[in-house]
Amino acid sequence: MAASVPKMYIFSSEYYGAKGKRTDIDDQLPTIPYSDYIRDKANLDVLCAGIWQALGEAIGDEELEKLIQLMQRADESFLYYATHYIDKCNIELLKTDVEKRKDKLRNIAKRIVKKPQAYMNMEADLRYWAKEYKTTIYELHDPKVEYPDDFEW
Repeated sequence: MAASVPKMYIFSSEYYGAKGKRTDIDDQLPTIPYSDYIRDKANLDVLCAGIWQALGEAIGDEELEKLIQLMQRADESFLYYATHYIDKCNIELLKTDVEKRKDKLRNIAKRIVKKPQAYMNMEADLRYWAKEYKTTIYELHDPKVEYPDDFEW
């Protein structure tokens, strides 16, 4: 989320204000004041800062700095992100020995910031099956992706 939110601001800002796209969708919808956009953006910035800070505490400041630099260089879009990949990564982390989770978390964070081929393959498969079933990728469920009942923090 912390990686995706800043890139979404440009899209979301269009739905605020008197000339926002929201009224194009339905003129009965009330206008959302542009000042609400400023507030919402600030709140999301604080949330993202908290996420980055917690990640930095887990993986170390030096690794966090490298990760943020990678994110700034990467031209990734998180619009229509296949969130199934996040589930896969979460399960992977939970199944990792507690002592090894710092390294695993750093690895997963890098894979989220810069999509690896495994993500691209998963997304392509999801899009194929969504088309076959005439649905969206978000309606699909992989029965093999199951969170463990018990895990150690």
